[in-house]
Amino acid sequence: MPKWGTNRVHPRIQRETSPETHNGFQRSLSLLFLNTNLTFHISRHRRQGAHLALSRFFSSEKLCLFENLFVILWRKKVFSMSNDITIIRAGLGTLSFLIKKEDGTNAFHPYKVKGEMSLAANLRTAFKEQSYLKNKTEGQTDDNEGRCAKLMVASPVVLIPATDYNNTPDFNAEAMYSGVISGRKGEEKITCEVPELDAVAIFSVNSDLLMVVRDNFANVEVQNVIQPVWRHLYSRYYQSGQRRKLFAYFHDKTVDVCQFEQHRVRFANSFDATHAHDALYYILFVWKQLGMNQQEDDLFVIGDMPHEEWLRGRLGAYLSRVHDINPNADLNRSPLAQIEGMPFDLML
Repeated sequence: MPKWGTNRVHPRIQRETSPETHNGFQRSLSLLFLNTNLTFHISRHRRQGAHLALSRFFSSEKLCLFENLFVILWRKKVFSMSNDITIIRAGLGTLSFLIKKEDGTNAFHPYKVKGEMSLAANLRTAFKEQSYLKNKTEGQTDDNEGRCAKLMVASPVVLIPATDYNNTPDFNAEAMYSGVISGRKGEEKITCEVPELDAVAIFSVNSDLLMVVRDNFANVEVQNVIQPVWRHLYSRYYQSGQRRKLFAYFHDKTVDVCQFEQHRVRFANSFDATHAHDALYYILFVWKQLGMNQQEDDLFVIGDMPHEEWLRGRLGAYLSRVHDINPNADLNRSPLAQIEGMPFDLML
């Protein structure tokens, strides 16, 4: 499988060297660039013409790689133009904010949620009352002009291969998600490409919550809390060593369990982890389902575990190689890892 960023020019481009060919190629690129929206996935309907034009020059596999690479570059470009970035984490009945300043400093602000109000209503109140959410970039004429925000939500994720997504005309994210996850009707479905894993993540976000964020920020990126964790675990652990590895990330009374194989996601699912006994059962069930070796393979655990001492002890009784991921050591003593109470997904 080609490595990211090593795509070579398709031989067809090398053969067709006329000015008309190059002009058509550049127009196709421009079309694809302009048709990218700020939720950082390319609109399927608006990119169809550009996709067809570019297919003259790229094989379908390399065209998919090109689009994934562009998504990464576009995300970096848009957010690098903003002085400050506000990360809003909407967990299970929780709200917290991470303000990343242009000078490199960070400020973490947990917000005390009022239980009688919806999360969207709590967020709207926070924007009115909290001074750290009222800052306006110098030179702005409107409150939200040029401001960037990343909304991170904790909701179940459905993963599909990127090739299936890109090769399916009029892909219906609503139907795909509802066919797998129940109880999320009325919520907006977000498709977000995960190019490092050659996959597309589909998850839901409360429509009112998203509307509040968009009312206060001009540029909004939406992602699931597990996405940066996947990327980190894949690059940090999967690509080193020969043993098979299973990862369990505890957050928001949930445990996300995943495994990578052949540079892709082999297994990814989330389970209720309110009670430690349930979490133990789910992890060991997945371990057995994947045919992992109790003596030789690795289990990596991280996050806010229920009854931590008991659960670690029981896992160690069944599996020989259980590893705790310490965020401080894992992230080379990153300043964000020093902040007490910050979820691991916000540190990445």
